[in-house]
Amino acid sequence: MRIKLSQHWIDMLLKESESGMGYQRVDVRFVNGRHLENAIVFNAEHLEVPDAFIGAEVKELKLHRSVMRIKPSDELAVHETRERRSLREPLEFREDGDAATISGYAAVFNKETIIGGGSWGFREVIEPGAFDEALSRPDDVRVLFNHNPDLLLGRTESDTARLSVDKKGLKYEADLPDTAAARDVRTLIKRGDVSGSSFAFTVVDDEWEEPKANKHDGTITMPLRRVKNVELFDVSAVTYPAYPQTSVSARSKAQASAEAVERQAAEAEAAKTPASRALEAALAQILAARAQAV
Repeated sequence: MRIKLSQHWIDMLLKESESGMGYQRVDVRFVNGRHLENAIVFNAEHLEVPDAFIGAEVKELKLHRSVMRIKPSDELAVHETRERRSLREPLEFREDGDAATISGYAAVFNKETIIGGGSWGFREVIEPGAFDEALSRPDDVRVLFNHNPDLLLGRTESDTARLSVDKKGLKYEADLPDTAAARDVRTLIKRGDVSGSSFAFTVVDDEWEEPKANKHDGTITMPLRRVKNVELFDVSAVTYPAYPQTSVSARSKAQASAEAVERQAAEAEAAKTPASRALEAALAQILAARAQAV
């Protein structure tokens, strides 16, 4: 989700950055004491935040001096198609002398997850085989901390990171480098402060099952998205494994599907005759009486 920054922070970003267009990386501290590291600000005014941060007031904002800038048209093409999914799954940590290795699952197959909510929420399942092409190409995947490219822990191309698939899901392993950042991550994982993993991807192939309206109570099930094939960018050990980031196209698809079913349900309700409504009410009373008798 994006929140609009106050004019004070917009003016500061425009003053300190070379250009307000594209995006800047920032560290943010909020009045309520929470903070985000390596967050993204678009065009110097819109801050990307998890849903849990909506409504929080910014207390302090620090601009990263070395950031990649992209044209606004490219920003939409890159950012709005890349997605993230997180998993609260314990990380394994092994030490052998000075060497240390971390491993964990970045994704689990056939586990239904609720993405979003409100007008565009949908259910999602990652199917077995979704990572097969990414591993066979293979995609050059980085292992990061909190999806921060400055906190590189390993890379498949250099064989300091390895990805594999089993019946459970996508597993990753990384040989931690001897860097200050990696040593900090190593300590956090050993203490149990880091409790999950995540992966960044774009969808190559998916399949949608349309939502359905319950004719008895009018409720509508969320559409179901089956992810069949992805392009992988990175897997990460993460501090906050709870919130997903999804693409604009996926949100639009889910919202359009839900709205279509709502219209169908409303049209079906409007088409009912007084006699059919009376019959439904009578049947409901009979079912309720039977339930009480049991």
